Amino acid sequence: MAAKDVHQWIPVYCTTNLPTETIDKFLERASSASPDSYDICLITTRDVATLEESARPPAVPFDSPFNGKSSICGGYVSEYTSSNPRLSEKAFVYLDKQTGKDGNTCCIVGAENACVRATFKYSRHVINYITQGTRNWLQLQNDAAMAGGTLEENKANDKQLMTEAGKSLAEELQAQDPKSRGLRHRSGAEKFIPLFCTANIPPETLNDFLTSTYDEHRSAVGEDPVCPGDLRLVTDTSTSTQSSPTKPPLTAPLAITPFISFPLELLRAFTELKCGGDSPLGNSSFIILDEHTTSDTKTCIVALNDDELEPGVQLVRSDFRNALQIANVLAEGVGSAFQEFVEAAALENDGVYRT
Repeated sequence: MAAKDVHQWIPVYCTTNLPTETIDKFLERASSASPDSYDICLITTRDVATLEESARPPAVPFDSPFNGKSSICGGYVSEYTSSNPRLSEKAFVYLDKQTGKDGNTCCIVGAENACVRATFKYSRHVINYITQGTRNWLQLQNDAAMAGGTLEENKANDKQLMTEAGKSLAEELQAQDPKSRGLRHRSGAEKFIPLFCTANIPPETLNDFLTSTYDEHRSAVGEDPVCPGDLRLVTDTSTSTQSSPTKPPLTAPLAITPFISFPLELLRAFTELKCGGDSPLGNSSFIILDEHTTSDTKTCIVALNDDELEPGVQLVRSDFRNALQIANVLAEGVGSAFQEFVEAAALENDGVYRT
């Protein structure tokens, strides 16, 4: 059996000089629980052909030859891995500036620059998923967005219970033939962007989000009191009457949203079956304020419906400021830009797209 097929080394590149304590912490937590799965190989030299053993703590202090090379992806990395048959070409790891900030996360990168951020401990699961082919990059990136930006060990589930209206809507959507989805006119740029709250969001947080994201959007497209691409907070299950945008400040008490704890698949089904067509709401992209959305974190999820991909929707976690801009880029059909947002969130950042 070829060396590439057994006990691969996962290359780890330090794109900034880190304390050896941080590197040791990574090596201890990221090492595979199965000795027959993979080994970690800390790349301390550009001459990777001379590497003869994997990394074990304690790490020996070194100046990384890749310091500042945060974009060593694709062909650049392949050039190194191909010169040593033990190095995996399926995945590698960055310990980067964000690692230096939090001391507990890294960026795992794969083919075509697909990447995701994870805690040191969870990175071993991501590496196993990718090297063994049990989960794809899109699933992992979506999981990271829903987890707050960074993949980590499971936390206690503090989600709220669905409302009765939500349960009725879920039953209606689940009864629909999946083949009917995606057949409505795909529309976005000329319509309002749906905004869903899947958790009880305080009015002050919602106003903070609306103000921040509209300010950034207006600075890019110019002032317009009402324009396609504005947001509409979806507070009931009828979309045909929601013909005006949601603007700050919201002063009236907020209606209880029927989308509390709504799973992603049902939000996607709602936008594909209830939006687009004659509805004022678009069905290309939408925004979610969830249990990770707080006045402190100021983050949300931007989603792109894409029938050609499995599971049919792509997610990226964004700060308040950039969310509407991203949603409009996606609504205009520039789906190719999506991976750039995901990469920017995971590389040198905390899993959240920020500018």
